[in-house]
Parts: sequence; structure tokens; C-alpha cells
Amino acid sequence: MFKLNKITTDFLEGRISAKEFKDKIDECQEIIAEIESLIPPEAEMTEVDWGYFKHYNCDLKKTIDVFTLSTPFGKSYIFKLIELIVSKHTNEIEFTNRYKEEFDFYIDALPDYVGGYEVDEFINGIYESVKNISNRKEQIKQFKSAIKDSFISDTKRPAWKQSPEWLMGSENKPMKYLFRTQDGSRFTYVFEDIITQERRCVEQYI
Repeated sequence: MFKLNKITTDFLEGRISAKEFKDKIDECQEIIAEIESLIPPEAEMTEVDWGYFKHYNCDLKKTIDVFTLSTPFGKSYIFKLIELIVSKHTNEIEFTNRYKEEFDFYIDALPDYVGGYEVDEFINGIYESVKNISNRKEQIKQFKSAIKDSFISDTKRPAWKQSPEWLMGSENKPMKYLFRTQDGSRFTYVFEDIITQERRCVEQYI
């Protein structure tokens, strides 16, 4: 009888978030090892969704690290990848549509400067608060308004060189973006906690 780790099953069936799943696989390498043991031979990878995975030599941990589980596309792709792997062995898992629905919604509603591992759950909380609004335009309007009120800046919005990495501050409030500096290929994004005024930085490279 096919049996899968409860953490992986809970992720695939939507009982835990992508962030919770990432935290668990970082703590327990056996979870990744179990999924990797289910990967089919490359010759059987005919679906287009295998493309990126094969590009990274079918290394699941590396693929997760590259795509990250903190962006809508990353979550959607990694979920689909693990779904593909597991579905080769069982039809007893009720795969959630959560990440496809989120991805489709974020494409329409989430500004490209907002995102990041630290604020993913905060953004998801805003999404959860509006997802049951039946009118799509009103749903997007309320989501965008909440994002604009929550992710503030002193000047321009951050122009990320890689994926967004907005930082979370105290009292579950996203930090305020201040400015960006450049030193050669290194770009430093400076944020400030709106409660404590503590500053933190994100570095990205090109």
C-alpha cells in the first residue's frame, strides 16, 4: 500500500501552506528524500511541466531553492512538480487547487514589486480575506487597496533585480521601503520597521 509522509500529503491536499511545507523540509531532509525516491526515469517525463526540473538535473531541492516557495509562480510550479511525481504512484490524494487559483489571482492583482518569503503569509492573509467576494473586479479592487496600504515606501517602489524580497517588521506589519544603493553588481534595498525604526537590508546581484 502506497504511503506518503503526512507533511507532503498535507501540502498537496492544502492543509498546510507552502511556507509551512518549506519550513518542514528545511528541518527534515527525509521529506525531500522520500519525494525524490518517487521521481520517475527521465525518459518518462513527457509532460511540459518537467522542463525546468530536467534543466536542473532532476534535483528537487535545487529546483525548490531556485523557484522559491514565496512567489505565486514558484508555489504553483513546485506544487505542480510534486503533484506530477506523486501522481505517478497513487490516485488517492485529493490535490488542492489552491496554488493554481492563487497564481491566477495574483497575476491579475499583485503588483510586481510586492512579494518575498517573509511577507508571503501576510499577502496570503489578504487574499484569504477577499477570496470569497463573488464579484471579481471588487475582489481585485479590495486586494490591491489592502496591498497599497500595507506595503509603503518613502520614495519609489523597489525595482528588484531578482524576485521581490520585501521584509516583515514587528507586530506583523511589512517594513517600509526607504531606498536602494548600488555598488557594482550589488544592489542593496533598505527597509525600516514602522514600529521600532529598526533598519534591515536585502542584497541582490546581477
